[in-house]
Amino acid sequence: MGSGPQVINNDLDCVFLQLKWSHYGGWMKNIDTDALPELYFDNSCGLCRTEIRHLEPRLQGKISLIDISDPAFTGAHGVSRNAMMQRIHVWQGRAFLTGFDATLFYWQKAGLTPLVWCFKLPGIRTAARWAYEHWASRRAVRLGYCDLGRQKP
Repeated sequence: MGSGPQVINNDLDCVFLQLKWSHYGGWMKNIDTDALPELYFDNSCGLCRTEIRHLEPRLQGKISLIDISDPAFTGAHGVSRNAMMQRIHVWQGRAFLTGFDATLFYWQKAGLTPLVWCFKLPGIRTAARWAYEHWASRRAVRLGYCDLGRQKP
């Protein structure tokens, strides 16, 4: 496996990331042990902002928080700001976790292990992933980060 994220462009020009799993212990461990993982979140999103403010004291020293709503932010690690605005991202040193897997990662870092354990149960994880993807896709279309579902004039 190569390092870094693989960017896939579909016919709707929406960018999605495909995580390459590490042989160093899976998604719950940081691949680059010398650096903190980086959580890229949209501080202009009320839900995102509220969650991160609530978890910030628990995440201090465990993960770097990066606000991607800042107009000066253009992207990171080869991924554009536009792509990052579509789903939450966690950089682990060589690869990204996105969407609900990223959420489980930073919840684990925040010490919410029982909650993470519950969401990893079969069926519950599938439903939670679907709910996150549904919410994120609708948000991306509504905010103009993706043309998915938009009617062409």
